Amino acid sequence: MIVEGKSDFYYLRYFSDILNLGHEMHFAPGGGAGSLDTLISLYVGWARNFVVLLDDDSEGRAQRERYEQTFGPFVSGRCKTLRDLAGAGVREIEGLLTSDDRISVLAAVHGTAPRYTKKALLAAVLELYARGEAVELSMESTDRISGLLGRLSDELSGATAVDVDAHDQTAP
Repeated sequence: MIVEGKSDFYYLRYFSDILNLGHEMHFAPGGGAGSLDTLISLYVGWARNFVVLLDDDSEGRAQRERYEQTFGPFVSGRCKTLRDLAGAGVREIEGLLTSDDRISVLAAVHGTAPRYTKKALLAAVLELYARGEAVELSMESTDRISGLLGRLSDELSGATAVDVDAHDQTAP
């Protein structure tokens, strides 16, 4: 599973490894939505199965289109946005958590929750991941996260390894 960056990587690892809400998957973080060319090229070159998960913002959608144009049949159907797999209300990984659960995550690290920012929430998730400490989440957040991780697993199971020999050798 190729993800945009370290934030997505750590959230998904925390949800999967510490909260045990998903199936065993390997995540490869990029350096942003537009930086995944090298990772995609490696997976194509290795003829490995992969799916690319992007935020459902204008940049994520634009990069999905660019990857599909650049890599053609090698990534056909493999680039997904959070909206594709988690529903219309989720544009970024933090959107899997309810507002109350974001505050609970912050409070688990700081005792009392500081003002919510994406940066503070990521730092709290990193701290909880390093500690191996689970925070109890609402059923709404748990269902969103489990649903996303289940659909990611299904996407990986349904996709086949890249068959380099079956495609035009002039493609990247």
